[in-house]
Amino acid sequence: MLPDRVKIFGGVGKSNRVPDARELYNTKYKKLDDGTMNRIVNGNPDLDQTQNYEIDFGFEKRFDSGKIKLTTFYSMLKDYIYYNGSKMANSFEQYSMQKYMASPLQVAFLVGA
Repeated sequence: MLPDRVKIFGGVGKSNRVPDARELYNTKYKKLDDGTMNRIVNGNPDLDQTQNYEIDFGFEKRFDSGKIKLTTFYSMLKDYIYYNGSKMANSFEQYSMQKYMASPLQVAFLVGA
């Protein structure tokens, strides 16, 4: 059993994000030497939705005048969409990645309490 002012918490989740219109269909124009405009499709209509699977947990300790909180998470992203500025056409690409992050320690105290 935990003391009254101590919390341990966690969660598991899954989310999806569909590509937005800019990522799918963005178009750029480049002026050529002869003065004409060249249309370049910068979006990528073949993008799939990004899937995110995440696990997070944390700890919180409350005091009369404040609290200390620490959280961390692990996230696995499938088909993450990113912009590859080195490509002229179809600049939006996808790859799968994993990331782990601990949030900064949060400390909050009431002044003059």
